[in-house]
Amino acid sequence: MNRKTILSLAVTACLAVGCSEGGMFGSKDKSDTSVKNHQTIATSELPDNVMRSFKADHPSATIEKAARQKISNGATGYRITYTSDGRLETAESNQQGQRATGM
Repeated sequence: MNRKTILSLAVTACLAVGCSEGGMFGSKDKSDTSVKNHQTIATSELPDNVMRSFKADHPSATIEKAARQKISNGATGYRITYTSDGRLETAESNQQGQRATGM
């Protein structure tokens, strides 16, 4: 599966279980959660909430790269690619640091 499909499935699953009143990425428009723009960023550009949440969930991980994703409904998400126990993995969250489920 490509990244857009995975993100769309993860966000849709999160919205289905009700992450918050306004949805996982803070928008009441839950119908369109496809990635509009994917931009690689420096780790230092990650919001504090995102970094704090990531470190709490993955204390021994090494971040390989980070990206800011603009979602079609106007929200912003973050994707972190990291190495943990010798495996390359990804984590996705919104600006508040809430993880996308299924990742």
